[in-house]
This record gives sequence, C-alpha cells and structure tokens, in this order.
Amino acid sequence: MKLTGTQDYSLSSGQLSVFHADLIGDDLPSDTGLSENERFHVDSHRAGHPGSLTLVLDFPYPVERGLLARLPEVLLSRHDVLRTYVVADGHDLSRREVPLSSIGVSVDSQAPTDASDAGMTKLVLERIALACNPTEPLSHFFGAVLRPDTTTVICAFDHFYVDARSLTVLAADISDVVAGRALSSAGSGLAAVRAHTFSGDVAPDDPRLAGWFRFLDESDWEIPAFPLDLGLEPGRRAPMRTRVSTLLGRSEAQHFSSAVHTRGARTFSALLTCIGRAIRLAGGPADTALIVPSGLQTSESIVAWVVANIPLRVRGEGDLVELLPLNADRLAEALPLASVGLTAVYQTFGSRLRSTRGDVFMVSYVDYTRQRRPSKDVAVQQLSGDHATDNVQWWLWRDDDGIHVRVRYPATAAAESVVGDVLELTGAAVREISERLVDQRTSVGTSPSPAFLD
Repeated sequence: MKLTGTQDYSLSSGQLSVFHADLIGDDLPSDTGLSENERFHVDSHRAGHPGSLTLVLDFPYPVERGLLARLPEVLLSRHDVLRTYVVADGHDLSRREVPLSSIGVSVDSQAPTDASDAGMTKLVLERIALACNPTEPLSHFFGAVLRPDTTTVICAFDHFYVDARSLTVLAADISDVVAGRALSSAGSGLAAVRAHTFSGDVAPDDPRLAGWFRFLDESDWEIPAFPLDLGLEPGRRAPMRTRVSTLLGRSEAQHFSSAVHTRGARTFSALLTCIGRAIRLAGGPADTALIVPSGLQTSESIVAWVVANIPLRVRGEGDLVELLPLNADRLAEALPLASVGLTAVYQTFGSRLRSTRGDVFMVSYVDYTRQRRPSKDVAVQQLSGDHATDNVQWWLWRDDDGIHVRVRYPATAAAESVVGDVLELTGAAVREISERLVDQRTSVGTSPSPAFLD
C-alpha cells in the first residue's frame, strides 16, 4: 500500500466505466448509533469540509468489465457499514440501513477516446467528489479504467465508512474477485462500531480521566497543535499540501526495528522519538504533545472507521538512544487513556480547553505487512482528499519496501519550510539510531503489543 494525496495522483487514460449502487427499495432505521469520530466527521461534512478515502488497484493485465461490475454488489453484501448512511434532524444524527434487497447496480460507461492522462485524472476525481457523501444512501464511487494491457480499479468512500485498515480489507476483496478466488468470511463493521461506542459512564474519579488531566494540564489545556510556526493566524486555513518520503528501505527497516527492541522500544515509539527530536532541533519544545489514533486491532476482515485517541507527550530533548525506552514507556502508559471517549473528556474538562487551530496535530502508524494483501503484481494506493487545513498531520506506514511517511500541512511559505526541516531532521534521527545501534541486531524482551505499535 502506498499513501499519497489526490493532488499528486495521475491516472493513465483509457475507457472509464462507473458502476452505481442504486437505492431501489426501502431503507430501515439502524440499531447502531454513531461513534464520536463519526459524529465529529458528519458535523464537519455538513459544515462544508468533506473528506474521502480512495483505493486504487493497478492490475498488470486487462480485466473484463462484466467482472468489475460485480464489485459493488460483492463489497456491499460483505460489509454492512457500507450499506448505512446518516440522517440529520437539526443536531440529532441517526443511522439508517439499506437491505441488500433494496440495492440495484447500474453501469455508466464513458469512453473519452481523446482524454489525456490529466483529463482522465480530473474527470475521475471530480466524480469521486460528487459521489462520496455520508448523508446519502449508497454514496460511494466504484469505477475502473480499462486499457488493452492493464486495468485500474478505483473505489472511494467517505471517511465515515472506512479507515486505512479498511482499505486493506477492500483491496484484498477486490483482488480475490478479479482473480476468481473464493472470498474469506467477513466480520460486521456495525458490530465493531457498537462494541466501540458501548464503554459505559466514566466516573469523575476514574484514573483514566486523571491521565487526561495530567496530559492537558501539562499542555496548558491546549488541544494538541503542531508546535512550530505555520504562517497562519488563529482561525485561518490554507489549501493542503502533501509530502511523501521513505525513511528506511526494507532491510534498513528490519534492522531499525530489531535494534530499537534491544533498548526497550518499539518501531512506532522509536519513530515518534525521532519526530520529537526533530521538532526540538527545529526550535520546538522539549516535549511535544500530540494525538495517536489507535485503530481496530483484529485479524478479521472488517470494514469500519473505529478509532480511539491516545494523548501523548513525546520527549525530544536528551540523548537520542536514551530517549527510546522513555518514550516507549510513555506510549505504553498512555494506551489505557484511549478507552475514555472524547465526550467524557469534553464533559469533564471542556471549560478549560483551548484550541488555536481547527485540526488536531496527530501522528498515525500502520504496519501493512501484518495485513492480508493482494498478490505482489497488483500495485495498491490510498489517496486522501484535499481540504483546507491549519495544522500538520503525519501518517507513518510500513510495507514490504520499508518505512515511509506522508505529511499534510497548510500551503504557506512558513509551513513549507518548517515541515521540510522537520522531515529532514527526522530522517537524520532515524539514521543516527540505526548507526549507533548497528551491532545490536537481536530482538530481546519483545512482549506482545498492539499491531499499530510495531
């Protein structure tokens, strides 16, 4: 899986076919409510800030259009979340479900024979922007570009329905359909959402709330924001820019993980240490406050956006190698705080919270080598939609080629400069760790941990 933004994507031209999932019957009220993140996202969408995720699979051979036309039915029948949508009554949001019997599939075929690559890319991205909407039933995009020797399959969903892990499940499903393989069983995304949202009341003296108190108090009650100047006044946003970089190649990544294990760290906590060090060297604080998203930890084939939020302060000042166990311990200690929903945090501390930016500074990590993947001859990409922003967000990921990072930030001269500096300094910190621990290649003391940590 490769991560990039829509602004950096180019689609080779060919014959475009779009497959529509249509509501042809009645829908029903759902017994599954909305999670906190789903509510926040829908509110943001209604306020004019859409956000979708696009999955692209490039097959090095032609695929029959009739076979591709099966994809909407297969994916919708396997993954119940995709058959739901949100109804808004003022501030009240509720979920509705579309039974399989109420879904039909139609084909809208376009064949712009004279379209350039740029023209085809623009056309598909425009269709995706029009299609993806959490407040309309079956508002997903299913399409393919057919060529004599290759095929590109493109599926897009509003973020309400999917996260990065979900896209790996969908990529494997699509690859199985195209290859004619039997599909494995799939779990219920709605059940995952229900399990995530049912956490019960949080007592005022809950020790997890005390952990949030310490985190927020040490941050002067400010919601995490990138701690360096981005050239934006409070309340202002700018168009989004994206940088993608490879931090470590495959063999280098293997050595890095093995080496940091010998110092009581994990791959993700070590990468966070490198980011914290880079921010400090660029003029930032000794401790950087940020949010770490923790996604669904399961081997089941489940599609849903289920994520918790871990508040973390990463130490960036001191000897780099000695910081490795310190930040690993901080991350491990912060994990239980994710089980407290943000609603409880806002209800308890809302009067004290300050926010200078609309978006939150976060750093995410996904290890795709732990996920089921299509065959190696199928290239897979995840595209994130562009929108105006006022903060910096990092996505770290590991695949068969190594460890990589995608950073999104506002398009200002100040942000361009400082993000470039921090990325360069992060890479230098990664290399320093690898070089200083070059003779320590045996992993020791590695107890089981959630997949997103390592």
